[in-house]
Amino acid sequence: MYRLLFCDLDGTALNSDGCFSPENAAAVSALKEKGIEFIPTTGRALGEVPKTVIEHPAIRYLATSNGTAIYDKEIGAFIEADTIKGEKLRFIIDLMKSYTLLRSIHANGVSYFDKPAFADYLNYRLTDFYHDLLNDIVEHVEDFDALLETVKDVEMFPLFFKYDEEMADCRRRLEEAGGYHITSSWPYGIEVVAAGTGKGKAIARLAERLGVPINETIGIGDSPNDISMLDAAGLALAVNNSDDALKAHADRVICHHDEHAIRYVLENVIA
Repeated sequence: MYRLLFCDLDGTALNSDGCFSPENAAAVSALKEKGIEFIPTTGRALGEVPKTVIEHPAIRYLATSNGTAIYDKEIGAFIEADTIKGEKLRFIIDLMKSYTLLRSIHANGVSYFDKPAFADYLNYRLTDFYHDLLNDIVEHVEDFDALLETVKDVEMFPLFFKYDEEMADCRRRLEEAGGYHITSSWPYGIEVVAAGTGKGKAIARLAERLGVPINETIGIGDSPNDISMLDAAGLALAVNNSDDALKAHADRVICHHDEHAIRYVLENVIA
């Protein structure tokens, strides 16, 4: 018997157009009727989550910014938050100055982007699709350095690099410094959160809060930032469009994300 279903959004619950299909939305309602909570578990900040997801009446909890911030719609507040702060925050802010990158941060549920760099998005190897998607859901900041001087804690640093060698060097220096968990959901960037956090920890903490044994949870994903979630879940599922590295952590490979993965799980795993 499964009671909690933790699911990534991009490349998993959302289709190639970035949409939450009616078929998946209906499946979430059907899961709720069976006593199974569907919990979006995403690298997106809360403010980046599609309205069709966040306003779904059967969804109460959302684990955002790679699980560092868990939001409860019923009380309208974050109930868990593991952020980068203090010396660790200042270190990464200073480190970013060494590289040619598109800077962004997630703080208090909002995704902030460096506006001048975002306008030059092709330099950072963003596709037109993701540029257009992000353009509508993030906060564009003209003076990003001024913003960084004011923030006290950050949920996640999504960093988009122009050069692979700089990305590798940045990752190495963060790993040497310690205090960070580094992963990614796209080839040309990294996502930095506090050490000991991630989607896997979100599963463990929310399951404990709700009194659900971990073996009664399901995790579904497609990207490297989903690995800890699959490792933590009672049942680990990878959509067919996942890379082989993620599939190696799955108990089972299911359909392609364009084939309504949540409906598939309802009909072929839960039923």
